[in-house]
Amino acid sequence: MTSSFKVVFPAKLGDDAKVNILISPSGTLDVQLLQQHFLPEDMEAILKIPTGPSGFADTMLWHYKGYERYSVKSGYWLRCKMVEESGTSNATSLTQWWNFLWKMNVPLKIIFFIWRACFDWIPTTANLARQKVSVSGRCPVCNDATDSTLHALWNCKNLKAIRAEWRPILGSNNNVVTGEKQRQRIWIPPSQGQYKTNCSTIIDRRKGWIGFGIIIRNMNGEVMASSAHSIIANFSFKVAQLLAIKKSIQFGLDCGLALCLLEISEFMVVNWLLDGNHKNSDSGMILEEIVDMINTGNRVAVISIFRSANMPAYVLAGEALKILEDVFWMEECPCYLDDLLKADMHV
Repeated sequence: MTSSFKVVFPAKLGDDAKVNILISPSGTLDVQLLQQHFLPEDMEAILKIPTGPSGFADTMLWHYKGYERYSVKSGYWLRCKMVEESGTSNATSLTQWWNFLWKMNVPLKIIFFIWRACFDWIPTTANLARQKVSVSGRCPVCNDATDSTLHALWNCKNLKAIRAEWRPILGSNNNVVTGEKQRQRIWIPPSQGQYKTNCSTIIDRRKGWIGFGIIIRNMNGEVMASSAHSIIANFSFKVAQLLAIKKSIQFGLDCGLALCLLEISEFMVVNWLLDGNHKNSDSGMILEEIVDMINTGNRVAVISIFRSANMPAYVLAGEALKILEDVFWMEECPCYLDDLLKADMHV
């Protein structure tokens, strides 16, 4: 698939052919049909596209940043990438730096400040003087040097003394968790009369399969239902995790179990469900489905946990990649999970 997002050699499926002929009755893409009509690289790209039920209206997607809708940040990222790709060998290290900056777990205003400092857009007196503002251009703090961005943020001797006084305070705050609530490291049973499901996914990129593991337990840690499921797809890890959430809720409905809580070891996708800002992304269709399922009587809370609190589901997802068929158990689970399930109840 080229940078124009068109297949190299269009498939000859007929002038009136529609996308739905490539979708099997189970709702997944028909891999055999794709193999017959598309080149391997085109097929790989097609298998990254999640499918869903009909009825969703067409919408514009910002495909350059598949996990988010268009923003000034993503537009700026694309422009920088285009400039870097046409530049020198320093492009790779520059890309790594910008990726590091935008992923920093600090308030957005700090990231923007660093970004402006990198381009020398800080309103120091030297920069103001260059813009014809009536100032001397000298540092107003020490009056010993030109007030450049580097001097104002780092080299000024008076500011060095201030930074030295702040270091003990900053060091004492290094253990504070920002933005993310403390996640569970151990499995905690649900309340009496309620059911909790744990789900996980593992992707085998080499073979092109995704495995899903789902386990539903009661307050005593007893398994009420479990499932191992696998599909052929080339989804991103985040899309695969969203599918795991969707399949878990549907599995609970199919088993007649009213779930109160769903746990998955992926913080980002849980945030997507909470903030609602990614509905115009390539994951938007799955997000809409999950939200609809939750809002139509399935009042299940979705939270993120550490993998150590999700090991039985994780192991089951790995087994799904070995058996490559859909299997489910009612009021039991595979015997190889017994020790992990017992450990969850004795932590």
